[in-house]
Amino acid sequence: MAIANEKGVSNKASHRAASNFLDGIPGFKKSATRSFIHAIYHELIGSWKEINGNNVGAYNERKRANDQWNQTRGKTIRRVLYNESIRSNDQR
Repeated sequence: MAIANEKGVSNKASHRAASNFLDGIPGFKKSATRSFIHAIYHELIGSWKEINGNNVGAYNERKRANDQWNQTRGKTIRRVLYNESIRSNDQR
């Protein structure tokens, strides 16, 4: 099924594989950067679905994007990287 026709949130295998690869980078999975990338992804997919007349799918994508935007609050890339470097140094 094409992404534009999906009623739920997009979970295309090739996109998921890229996300899983990035999640393997220490400190990335809980970072604001990850949330930001995912929010933009779901916003764009939501727009694509809306352009193609899939309002239910667009709504679900934007709802997921909003969840991701909320996860960026209170985080900064600098703080995430700094915290990760502290953890790495503590393990030495």
